[in-house]
Amino acid sequence: MEMIVIFVCGSTFFPSIFLLSKRILVLFTVCRLENNAIYAISVSCVSALQAVLSCLVGATIVIHCQNDIMKDRHWLTNAYAAFAMPYFYYDIWAMCQAHLQQHPEVQKKGRVFAMKHFFYQNQLIVLHHLFCPLVLAPAILFFRHGIGDFFVGVLYLIELSTPFLSARNIMKQLNMKDSKAYLIVGLLMVSTFFVCRILIFPFLYWKYSQHAGIPVGQVPWSIPMKCTAGCLVVLAPQVYWFGLMFQNCLCQLHTSTVHIFPMLIRR
Repeated sequence: MEMIVIFVCGSTFFPSIFLLSKRILVLFTVCRLENNAIYAISVSCVSALQAVLSCLVGATIVIHCQNDIMKDRHWLTNAYAAFAMPYFYYDIWAMCQAHLQQHPEVQKKGRVFAMKHFFYQNQLIVLHHLFCPLVLAPAILFFRHGIGDFFVGVLYLIELSTPFLSARNIMKQLNMKDSKAYLIVGLLMVSTFFVCRILIFPFLYWKYSQHAGIPVGQVPWSIPMKCTAGCLVVLAPQVYWFGLMFQNCLCQLHTSTVHIFPMLIRR
């Protein structure tokens, strides 16, 4: 019953913050923002908030579960899984609304065509957002048998790069792509993404090897196959997204270098 109440709270919390963000942007922004920018910024604000909450919860669990990383428990492990589960459904809806605002011509062709247009341009993120509540959250809530809160806490820290991604998206909507701040935020986004979404998986295997007293190479054969399969499913899109981010960051660095060096020469 408690998990149902927490799920309902999450179902109310995230859409409410989205609507509140939209309202604040309409009422209090100095410069007049277009509807598509208001929607995009509001989506990014909620994503950043969810990421901060996830990291705070993850850090709390990791700090608390140090004595026995397999058997130590913390109530936030399951509670946050239930609370964050509706976020992924909400985010699909919110991203779709922002997409339709960005492509108003699509709406004129009917709702079904608009949904298809959104899905075809956001297939991977939509599939990721369906995998998390349909597979990952139930695995955390029902199939761990009270084991591994520490590892779930570490996985919550995977969201550490999201505030930088959200900040970058917001700066893009505010026409700040040519600023130094945009470049710095991009570098922070790529570096935190690599550490928290790529390197975090080898860290999990290393941590278990230390606990079990076995070489890291033996870990995949010493744990249930479903754990390794789950890690690979989560890791695969992260590698793809990191490649895109890294490529974009290199282009941004090249562009910035082209603009900055002539200024330094003049000085």
